Amino acid sequence: MSPTLAQEQEHPPSNWQKPDCAGDIARQLRIALPEIIELGQGLGPVSLFDIEKTRLAPTLAEAGYCVEFHLLPWLRADSQIKSGVLDGFVSSQNIGWYRRDYYISDQFAEIDIFVLTHPDKFMPDGYAYEELANLHVAVLLGDSLGFELSGRGIPYTTLPSTANLTRFLLAERVDAVLGYRGMFEKSASGALEAGLLKMSHVGSRDLYLMIYREVDKAETIIDALNVHLR
Repeated sequence: MSPTLAQEQEHPPSNWQKPDCAGDIARQLRIALPEIIELGQGLGPVSLFDIEKTRLAPTLAEAGYCVEFHLLPWLRADSQIKSGVLDGFVSSQNIGWYRRDYYISDQFAEIDIFVLTHPDKFMPDGYAYEELANLHVAVLLGDSLGFELSGRGIPYTTLPSTANLTRFLLAERVDAVLGYRGMFEKSASGALEAGLLKMSHVGSRDLYLMIYREVDKAETIIDALNVHLR
């Protein structure tokens, strides 16, 4: 049986705070933060976009909206949005089939992408994606960074959780793991502090807010946000 929304909310984003929707706030928005990674080692799940909500919430407040974030896997988030439980979600995938179902904002933030490697493969000036083709690269199950590799014809391995991340690298079962700074700093902190692993920058992804087209005044919500992003 699928867990209820209340059960899913037992594990909110690490810096989640219940929004104050009192006063003159015109409307509350219920937004999903998908692409969940299980940190392992008792640290629980976290959204890859968790930190970016601190940029989105104030901008939406300026536009007259109070936002409440829900930490959910992508497929469950999409289902709850289309059943009317939630209004939209944050995504880095501004592509055609999303536009069929959602109004999509302008870019509201960027999130940097890194590779975690042994020190002998560390690139202080960063990697180009094409250079990753020379490495045995892994991505974590639950995020969409595999698209960044497959779209360039670069093969990769999928790791089931960050609990495997450090072990696979130190055992040289993979050369590099593609991911985000905050995720690596939480899940591989010991290896990073000891200098056993290092992070090299690869690029960045734009982040967007998407509101389901059947939500009341969905286009108006996105238009209001865009005004405050320009």
